[in-house]
Amino acid sequence: MRNDEYINKDEYHEEGHFFIGATWAAVLSVPLWISFFGWIKLLRHFL
Repeated sequence: MRNDEYINKDEYHEEGHFFIGATWAAVLSVPLWISFFGWIKLLRHFL
């Protein structure tokens, strides 16, 4: 295998990738937290 097939460490740790990952994490985690607290509220209502 040639070395240019591997991702260079400098390219992998660019700041853009971190912010894209953080954005996706926030977008996906917010609905999960809303549903989590919704289920807790629903269960407390019935118990």
